[in-house]
Amino acid sequence: MVKYQETQLDAVFAALADSTRREVLRSLSGGSLPVSELAAPHEMSLPGFMKHLRVLEDAGLIARNKEGRVVSSGAGSRSWWICEAGPRTGSQRTWTSKSPGETTMPKVKPIPEGMHSVTPHLVCAGAADAIEFYKKAFGAIEMARLPGPDGKLMHAMIRIGDSAVMLVDENPEWGMLGPKALKGSSVAIHLYVEDADAFAARAVKAGAKITMPLDDMFWGDRYGKLEDPFGHHWSVGTHVRDVGMEEMQQAMKAMQKARATK
Repeated sequence: MVKYQETQLDAVFAALADSTRREVLRSLSGGSLPVSELAAPHEMSLPGFMKHLRVLEDAGLIARNKEGRVVSSGAGSRSWWICEAGPRTGSQRTWTSKSPGETTMPKVKPIPEGMHSVTPHLVCAGAADAIEFYKKAFGAIEMARLPGPDGKLMHAMIRIGDSAVMLVDENPEWGMLGPKALKGSSVAIHLYVEDADAFAARAVKAGAKITMPLDDMFWGDRYGKLEDPFGHHWSVGTHVRDVGMEEMQQAMKAMQKARATK
């Protein structure tokens, strides 16, 4: 067990008061990681993230090994290596030391790994509860959460299938209101799944409401609509047959004609 002198305790408590720094220590879990991998989940500049690492190092909670990777440590080194991105080893990026005073930002992908060009960002009255609902209803995987001082989520991210969805708690002062506060939503998020019927049944069991029963549609999908407990609308589809544009247009005209005669 790591032992601290009383004079160190204030620095340790101050370091652990910040959620970003607590998340860094959880990520290490007694092992070591490159700075780039530690920084990836946090939406801040590299220099800003490095300041958090310096606080942890000054508190003796982390150190740097000879390869430049961050390790959890009871003693910690008081010297800080200024690093730049080096060659990759497997899927990891290694880090090499530079002379003090020089700072080089690592080369990063403009679109982060695993992200798509369009990402839904949901405002929820109770974002933490929404995450738990999406886990049960949609099989979502929680990727990150950043609670504010009041416990409300300033940012969170889940993954549904191969796609990311961001969430945030309502904050009227910042103009962020969810569908219930706005008395409705003009947006529906579409989900393609392997089995739309089974998916919808699971969502309803978790608390979703069917707003359009599933049916075989003229465009070739088994399709329906849901509303979640937070007021967000979702459409669910499984592609069951390929339909050409001409056939699709004819089917749409037939549907419209049938509606007009009712």
